[in-house]
Amino acid sequence: MGHDAGVLHRIPRVNGVPSAGPGAQLLGAARMLSLAIQEAVEARLHAELAGDRLSRSQWKLLEIFATTPVANVTEVAAYLGVSTAAASKAVDRLARQNLLERSIDTQDRRHVRLALSPEGGALASTFLERLQLRLNEIWDDAEGEELAGMGSALDRLTASVMRAAGNPSETCIQCELNRRAACLVKESLHRDCFFHTLHRDSPAAEATPAARL
Repeated sequence: MGHDAGVLHRIPRVNGVPSAGPGAQLLGAARMLSLAIQEAVEARLHAELAGDRLSRSQWKLLEIFATTPVANVTEVAAYLGVSTAAASKAVDRLARQNLLERSIDTQDRRHVRLALSPEGGALASTFLERLQLRLNEIWDDAEGEELAGMGSALDRLTASVMRAAGNPSETCIQCELNRRAACLVKESLHRDCFFHTLHRDSPAAEATPAARL
Protein backbone atom coordinates (compact mmCIF):
# COMPACT_ATOMS: atom_id res chain seq x y z
CA MET A 1 0.00 0.00 0.00
CA GLY A 2 2.83 2.37 0.98
CA HIS A 3 4.75 1.56 -2.20
CA ASP A 4 1.73 2.25 -4.42
CA ALA A 5 1.06 5.55 -2.68
CA GLY A 6 4.68 6.56 -3.21
CA VAL A 7 4.40 5.85 -6.93
CA LEU A 8 1.20 7.88 -7.14
CA HIS A 9 2.80 10.89 -5.41
CA ARG A 10 5.62 10.91 -7.99
CA ILE A 11 3.11 11.40 -10.83
CA PRO A 12 2.93 15.10 -11.84
CA ARG A 13 -0.18 16.65 -10.32
CA VAL A 14 -2.32 19.68 -11.18
CA ASN A 15 -4.49 21.05 -8.34
CA GLY A 16 -3.95 17.78 -6.51
CA VAL A 17 -5.10 15.62 -9.43
CA PRO A 18 -2.61 13.41 -11.33
CA SER A 19 -1.94 15.02 -14.72
CA ALA A 20 -2.68 12.92 -17.78
CA GLY A 21 -0.60 12.22 -20.86
CA PRO A 22 -2.11 12.27 -24.37
CA GLY A 23 -3.32 8.66 -24.14
CA ALA A 24 -5.11 9.20 -20.84
CA GLN A 25 -6.59 12.46 -22.11
CA LEU A 26 -7.96 10.69 -25.18
CA LEU A 27 -9.46 7.97 -22.99
CA GLY A 28 -11.04 10.61 -20.76
CA ALA A 29 -12.47 12.48 -23.75
CA ALA A 30 -13.97 9.27 -25.19
CA ARG A 31 -15.55 8.36 -21.85
CA MET A 32 -16.98 11.86 -21.37
CA LEU A 33 -18.44 11.88 -24.89
CA SER A 34 -20.07 8.50 -24.28
CA LEU A 35 -21.47 9.63 -20.91
CA ALA A 36 -22.77 12.91 -22.36
CA ILE A 37 -24.64 11.06 -25.11
CA GLN A 38 -26.05 8.54 -22.64
CA GLU A 39 -27.29 11.16 -20.19
CA ALA A 40 -28.17 14.14 -22.40
CA VAL A 41 -29.48 12.35 -25.49
CA GLU A 42 -30.32 8.67 -25.03
CA ALA A 43 -31.86 8.96 -21.56
CA ARG A 44 -34.12 11.78 -22.75
CA LEU A 45 -35.23 9.80 -25.78
CA HIS A 46 -35.92 6.79 -23.56
CA ALA A 47 -38.17 8.95 -21.37
CA GLU A 48 -39.93 10.49 -24.38
CA LEU A 49 -40.70 7.12 -25.92
CA ALA A 50 -41.48 4.94 -22.92
CA GLY A 51 -41.40 7.00 -19.73
CA ASP A 52 -40.03 4.84 -16.93
CA ARG A 53 -41.38 1.63 -18.47
CA LEU A 54 -37.90 0.34 -19.35
CA SER A 55 -34.62 0.51 -17.46
CA ARG A 56 -31.40 1.47 -19.22
CA SER A 57 -30.30 -2.17 -19.33
CA GLN A 58 -33.64 -3.18 -20.88
CA TRP A 59 -33.23 -0.51 -23.56
CA LYS A 60 -29.78 -1.89 -24.31
CA LEU A 61 -31.19 -5.39 -24.70
CA LEU A 62 -33.87 -4.03 -27.02
CA GLU A 63 -31.13 -2.42 -29.15
CA ILE A 64 -29.15 -5.66 -29.17
CA PHE A 65 -32.05 -7.58 -30.68
CA ALA A 66 -32.63 -4.77 -33.20
CA THR A 67 -29.04 -4.51 -34.44
CA THR A 68 -27.28 -7.86 -33.91
CA PRO A 69 -27.80 -11.53 -34.81
CA VAL A 70 -28.46 -12.49 -31.18
CA ALA A 71 -31.20 -15.13 -31.23
CA ASN A 72 -31.25 -17.02 -27.92
CA VAL A 73 -30.48 -16.68 -24.22
CA THR A 74 -27.01 -18.21 -24.57
CA GLU A 75 -26.06 -15.58 -27.13
CA VAL A 76 -27.53 -12.78 -25.00
CA ALA A 77 -25.35 -13.94 -22.10
CA ALA A 78 -22.25 -14.10 -24.29
CA TYR A 79 -22.88 -10.71 -25.84
CA LEU A 80 -23.44 -8.97 -22.50
CA GLY A 81 -20.79 -10.94 -20.62
CA VAL A 82 -23.26 -12.11 -17.96
CA SER A 83 -24.47 -15.48 -16.70
CA THR A 84 -27.14 -17.41 -18.56
CA ALA A 85 -29.42 -17.02 -15.53
CA ALA A 86 -29.04 -13.20 -15.59
CA ALA A 87 -29.63 -13.13 -19.35
CA SER A 88 -32.74 -15.28 -18.97
CA LYS A 89 -34.18 -12.88 -16.37
CA ALA A 90 -33.50 -9.89 -18.64
CA VAL A 91 -35.20 -11.64 -21.55
CA ASP A 92 -38.19 -12.54 -19.37
CA ARG A 93 -38.70 -8.88 -18.40
CA LEU A 94 -38.91 -7.78 -22.03
CA ALA A 95 -41.12 -10.73 -22.97
CA ARG A 96 -43.57 -9.87 -20.17
CA GLN A 97 -43.94 -6.42 -21.72
CA ASN A 98 -44.65 -7.97 -25.13
CA LEU A 99 -41.45 -6.54 -26.59
CA LEU A 100 -39.84 -9.94 -27.26
CA GLU A 101 -41.31 -13.11 -28.72
CA ARG A 102 -40.25 -16.73 -28.25
CA SER A 103 -40.60 -19.44 -30.90
CA ILE A 104 -39.39 -23.01 -31.37
CA ASP A 105 -36.28 -23.17 -33.56
CA THR A 106 -37.29 -24.91 -36.80
CA GLN A 107 -33.71 -26.17 -37.23
CA ASP A 108 -33.61 -27.78 -33.78
CA ARG A 109 -36.84 -28.03 -31.79
CA ARG A 110 -34.91 -28.36 -28.55
CA HIS A 111 -33.98 -24.68 -28.82
CA VAL A 112 -36.05 -21.52 -28.36
CA ARG A 113 -35.43 -18.57 -30.63
CA LEU A 114 -35.93 -14.98 -29.54
CA ALA A 115 -36.90 -11.99 -31.67
CA LEU A 116 -38.44 -8.56 -31.24
CA SER A 117 -42.22 -8.49 -31.29
CA PRO A 118 -43.90 -6.01 -33.67
CA GLU A 119 -44.23 -3.59 -30.72
CA GLY A 120 -40.61 -4.12 -29.68
CA GLY A 121 -39.37 -3.69 -33.24
CA ALA A 122 -41.34 -0.48 -33.70
CA LEU A 123 -40.05 0.95 -30.39
CA ALA A 124 -36.43 0.09 -31.19
CA SER A 125 -36.73 1.46 -34.72
CA THR A 126 -38.23 4.75 -33.52
CA PHE A 127 -35.51 5.15 -30.89
CA LEU A 128 -32.66 4.50 -33.35
CA GLU A 129 -34.13 6.85 -35.94
CA ARG A 130 -34.64 9.66 -33.42
CA LEU A 131 -31.17 9.11 -31.97
CA GLN A 132 -29.63 9.56 -35.41
CA LEU A 133 -31.67 12.71 -36.02
CA ARG A 134 -30.78 14.17 -32.61
CA LEU A 135 -27.07 13.54 -33.16
CA ASN A 136 -27.26 15.09 -36.62
CA GLU A 137 -28.81 18.21 -35.05
CA ILE A 138 -26.16 18.39 -32.33
CA TRP A 139 -23.26 17.97 -34.77
CA ASP A 140 -24.84 20.05 -37.53
CA ASP A 141 -21.72 22.23 -37.83
CA ALA A 142 -19.43 19.23 -38.39
CA GLU A 143 -18.78 17.88 -41.87
CA GLY A 144 -19.78 14.27 -42.49
CA GLU A 145 -16.27 13.47 -43.70
CA GLU A 146 -14.82 14.97 -40.53
CA LEU A 147 -17.01 12.78 -38.31
CA ALA A 148 -16.26 9.71 -40.43
CA GLY A 149 -12.55 10.44 -40.15
CA MET A 150 -12.72 10.67 -36.36
CA GLY A 151 -14.67 7.41 -36.27
CA SER A 152 -12.03 5.69 -38.39
CA ALA A 153 -9.26 7.03 -36.16
CA LEU A 154 -11.01 5.67 -33.07
CA ASP A 155 -11.46 2.30 -34.80
CA ARG A 156 -7.71 2.14 -35.47
CA LEU A 157 -6.95 2.94 -31.84
CA THR A 158 -9.43 0.30 -30.67
CA ALA A 159 -7.82 -2.28 -32.97
CA SER A 160 -4.39 -1.41 -31.60
CA VAL A 161 -5.63 -1.94 -28.03
CA MET A 162 -7.13 -5.31 -28.99
CA ARG A 163 -3.93 -6.30 -30.76
CA ALA A 164 -1.83 -5.37 -27.73
CA ALA A 165 -4.09 -7.43 -25.47
CA GLY A 166 -2.90 -10.54 -27.30
CA ASN A 167 -6.26 -12.33 -27.11
CA PRO A 168 -8.69 -10.40 -29.36
CA SER A 169 -10.70 -13.53 -30.09
CA GLU A 170 -11.72 -13.73 -26.43
CA THR A 171 -13.33 -10.30 -26.37
CA CYS A 172 -16.49 -9.00 -28.04
CA ILE A 173 -16.51 -5.20 -28.38
CA GLN A 174 -20.13 -5.18 -29.62
CA CYS A 175 -19.39 -3.81 -33.09
CA GLU A 176 -22.90 -4.26 -34.48
CA LEU A 177 -24.55 -2.65 -31.46
CA ASN A 178 -22.18 0.27 -32.03
CA ARG A 179 -23.28 0.67 -35.66
CA ARG A 180 -20.37 -1.09 -37.35
CA ALA A 181 -21.13 -2.90 -40.59
CA ALA A 182 -18.34 -5.41 -39.92
CA CYS A 183 -16.70 -6.90 -36.84
CA LEU A 184 -13.62 -4.79 -36.05
CA VAL A 185 -11.76 -7.80 -34.66
CA LYS A 186 -12.30 -9.72 -37.91
CA GLU A 187 -11.78 -6.76 -40.22
CA SER A 188 -8.63 -5.35 -38.61
CA LEU A 189 -7.11 -8.34 -36.83
CA HIS A 190 -8.43 -11.09 -39.14
CA ARG A 191 -9.86 -13.16 -36.30
CA ASP A 192 -13.36 -14.06 -35.16
CA CYS A 193 -14.36 -12.73 -31.76
CA PHE A 194 -15.85 -15.32 -29.43
CA PHE A 195 -19.42 -14.06 -29.95
CA HIS A 196 -19.34 -14.55 -33.71
CA THR A 197 -17.75 -17.97 -33.26
CA LEU A 198 -20.59 -18.88 -30.87
CA HIS A 199 -23.25 -17.51 -33.20
CA ARG A 200 -21.77 -19.23 -36.26
CA ASP A 201 -21.96 -22.57 -34.46
CA SER A 202 -25.50 -21.95 -33.19
CA PRO A 203 -28.30 -24.11 -34.70
CA ALA A 204 -30.28 -20.91 -35.36
CA ALA A 205 -27.45 -19.04 -37.08
CA GLU A 206 -28.49 -19.66 -40.68
CA ALA A 207 -32.10 -18.80 -39.97
CA THR A 208 -31.33 -15.64 -37.99
CA PRO A 209 -29.76 -12.85 -40.02
CA ALA A 210 -28.93 -9.64 -38.18
CA ALA A 211 -31.74 -7.11 -38.09
CA ARG A 212 -30.88 -3.70 -39.51
CA LEU A 213 -33.27 -1.12 -38.20
